[in-house]
Amino acid sequence: MVSVWLIVLAVVVPILCLALNYYLLVYYQHPDDKNDAYFPKFVVVIGLTIAMLTVLLVPFDVANQTTQFGCGVWTNSCGDLSLAWVWQILFLIIGLLVLIVIPCTIFFYESFDYKNKTCKSACSSALLSQITIVIVFIAVFIGCFFGLNQTELPIQNFQASVFVTCPTGGCVPSFTPPSFVEDFQSQVVAFGTPILVFLPAFLGFVGWFIFSIYVGVGLIALPMDLIRAFIYRPKYMPKDLYEHTKLEIQKRTLELLGVGQAIRKEAELSDLETTLSDKMNPSKIIRRRKEGRLYNEFKKQVLEVEEDFSDLKLCHENWTGYNPFIPFFKLAAGIVAAIISLLWILQIILYNLARTPYGPDGIPASYFLNVMFSWASKEISFALFGTVLIGLFSMQLLFCVMKGNEKVGLRFFIVEIHPMKFGATYMNSFMVNTSLILLCIAPLVQFVSSSLREYVVLTDVDAIFGQQITYIGFFKYFFMNNVFVIIMISIAFITFVVMLWCPNDKNMKQSQSLSRKVEQFQKSMPAGPASRMVSLNSNSNAASSALEDTSIAHI
Repeated sequence: MVSVWLIVLAVVVPILCLALNYYLLVYYQHPDDKNDAYFPKFVVVIGLTIAMLTVLLVPFDVANQTTQFGCGVWTNSCGDLSLAWVWQILFLIIGLLVLIVIPCTIFFYESFDYKNKTCKSACSSALLSQITIVIVFIAVFIGCFFGLNQTELPIQNFQASVFVTCPTGGCVPSFTPPSFVEDFQSQVVAFGTPILVFLPAFLGFVGWFIFSIYVGVGLIALPMDLIRAFIYRPKYMPKDLYEHTKLEIQKRTLELLGVGQAIRKEAELSDLETTLSDKMNPSKIIRRRKEGRLYNEFKKQVLEVEEDFSDLKLCHENWTGYNPFIPFFKLAAGIVAAIISLLWILQIILYNLARTPYGPDGIPASYFLNVMFSWASKEISFALFGTVLIGLFSMQLLFCVMKGNEKVGLRFFIVEIHPMKFGATYMNSFMVNTSLILLCIAPLVQFVSSSLREYVVLTDVDAIFGQQITYIGFFKYFFMNNVFVIIMISIAFITFVVMLWCPNDKNMKQSQSLSRKVEQFQKSMPAGPASRMVSLNSNSNAASSALEDTSIAHI
């Protein structure tokens, strides 16, 4: 019999997720997009809702099946909801969003610039890029599906003379046959993987490269940044000090203005290279990559100046409207995030890595979070407590992905920065972050299910990720040997050391350093179109003269 509260959750939670994501969109969107870009907004809300529902389906699946041994076999203490098709449909939607809907929407949204003024030209530009992506993906996916879709599942056959029930609290796996077992045999069963199961495996394998890096960074950076936001919270600044600091920010702004004009001129000249020989020329490809890195570094410094100016206004102009409870909320969130991050790191070390024999079927040094969640579900009178805990731990991994994306973009300029800023986030940044989250959903679910195997035992998510995807063809060598998990924990350790040694991403003299980089890049350009480029020095001189005539109040 289906539990009533499961039905209530199945109806209420999607509505709450939809309302929450709409609220985030409204309060984070840039004023320029307020009455425009309705389709991208729809895509963002639906994408974020699908991501949240997929993550929250893990605790729902556990609550539906329960962790009682024999659920659905010789006992009826189950939710009786079949969620296998729900998992497959959700990942099919995620695949369509990541590979077709969101990229095409981003290309269309970003095509409206000085090159494409009409809807027709923007559509043609977006479709050309989208068709290329789809053709490449279909070719790679079909090749992998027909070559790697075999699942080789190791099983153990036991033949016993008596039937013994498991004690209260669940069963502990054993690799030595008990005394009542008459025959014990290990073997491998090979079977084909359905395409709707291979899709999350393929997306997950690609997403693991991003997930392991970003989560490794985010596990450390998320709590540390929240706690530092409290330590370095805005404090009231006297008027003379405020004006002096404001003048310093104005100088940085004018320096970046000159750099931005030079970089834009570079981009306009690069757009003149329309022939195939120009696009395939190795030296010009290297030059365009350097342009991209310079632009990302420039964008980072602009974001830092905007953030500094916003924080400065809170210290004087907007001091009366500043909410003093915000830093304390960040401190509380940072402490909670630090505790969860520490527990995840201990779980990875004690459960995922410390196994005898090493591998997914080995006995871990400790079951740790599995025991905690099982205890929370069975011993506490509130039955949903364990479900809420696993939902909280899973959602924090999503926040770690976002934080990792931000920190990696600030440190390495090969990755373009798309920050989420309150009241100043353009739709392309929304869509890029939504696509990033969706791409990391499959590895996130697989990581949670593999790290909590005893808690999610006999669930549909365990059947899909724990029993099939983990043992698929070429992918199994990465999953069974915890390659991505080792990368994650290694990056977390490196991030911890780096953030202790260099806690601040900002550098007050970075705009001058960037100016020198752009100037050196201009000098390395060959004669011809480069000779028509705007001079960075002239821009800097113009910015300096403008500084003398510019009022501080008009920064």
